[in-house]
Amino acid sequence: MTELNIIQQLLKPNIEVILSEVFLIAIAYISIRKITDELIARSGYETQSMKQAGKLDQLSQNFAEMKEQQQEDIKNSIENDRHIAESIEKLTVMLEDHIETDNQRTIVSLRSTIWRIYEEVIIRGYTTSDELKVFEECITVYTAAGGNDIVHDKFRPEVLKLPIRSEADL
Repeated sequence: MTELNIIQQLLKPNIEVILSEVFLIAIAYISIRKITDELIARSGYETQSMKQAGKLDQLSQNFAEMKEQQQEDIKNSIENDRHIAESIEKLTVMLEDHIETDNQRTIVSLRSTIWRIYEEVIIRGYTTSDELKVFEECITVYTAAGGNDIVHDKFRPEVLKLPIRSEADL
């Protein structure tokens, strides 16, 4: 081989050599970077990437804490909703019981009033328009509260048959 051929051979790119050189340079860079980061970390100095990594870690921790708090809030909200539903159910039962008791009291009270008006007007033999109005109103409320016995069958028909006198005639 001539010297020119030898020089051309030496200058001719060899792909294996180039790849191995790039690989060695990359390994050297990574190693130097790790050693540099470790030395900087030991010295107490923070690089920009270390600061950003710290910020990302803090954000991640904050997010995890917020997620945990949100889950706890949801759990508490569900528990509070359950207690509210139970309380509403208890109040509903209490209110229904109270309404039933109140209706029974209303029936007893109105039955007494209707009976008293009935006796007075039957004994007297007539009624007034005011008495008849009160009598009819009592029967309406009495019926709405659940009363429905002798008042409809006997008292009302007999009172309606009586003559109505005006207050001025008395």
